[in-house]
Amino acid sequence: MYEKFHNNESFVMLGLSVDEDKDAWKKYVAEEKLPWVQGHVGAWHESKVPDAWGVHGIPEMFVIDKAGKVIFKGGDGVEMKEAIEKALKGP
Repeated sequence: MYEKFHNNESFVMLGLSVDEDKDAWKKYVAEEKLPWVQGHVGAWHESKVPDAWGVHGIPEMFVIDKAGKVIFKGGDGVEMKEAIEKALKGP
């Protein structure tokens, strides 16, 4: 998705990790040269983020529109692409 939409100034992609080993995660991000913003929110069992967002497994993907409303949650790439296109078009 990043390759398709990253040139749109309204598109932001954020990766959040719940890896146990923060150093291993940092190494992975550096090796893979992931071009979007990355963050580590703590190990799954220590972080409040998964419960707060209703995440029950990984990966979990969300599309949040300009108003801050979650308009997609799941793992289907086709549906996610459609939700991103809708969000970028606006109301």
